[in-house]
Amino acid sequence: MGYEDLVDPRIASDGSIYVFASFEGFVQWGGGTYSSNGSLDIAFAKLRANGEVEWVKIIGGDDTDFVSSFEITEDGNLLLWGQFLSTVDFDPSIQGTFYMTSDGEGFGEGNLFLAAYSTDGDFQLPNLPVDMDS
Repeated sequence: MGYEDLVDPRIASDGSIYVFASFEGFVQWGGGTYSSNGSLDIAFAKLRANGEVEWVKIIGGDDTDFVSSFEITEDGNLLLWGQFLSTVDFDPSIQGTFYMTSDGEGFGEGNLFLAAYSTDGDFQLPNLPVDMDS
């Protein structure tokens, strides 16, 4: 089966349940089997209030990538952050790509990331406030 580390699930205001995991090998959610791209990758899913899996997304490169935590924003979008090594495509869709490359060389030396996703699991650039006076 492989390694799986589930991050605390969260319940959205509409009753949907979001789960995130770092995994190696493969993970089985909602009757589907999903393979990692490398050493340790990130899987996340949206479940309906009745527990039925609505969608599953996988992101990761050929090295160690993991999610540390995530939040559901007021408008229902997802923000997740963690660490990655090598090159990772943070857009899990078939038609899109958003590559980031780490300059780290080993576990604990990777770059941090912040990624945003819609309630449908579509990648979005995070809209963060910037303090230009700092």
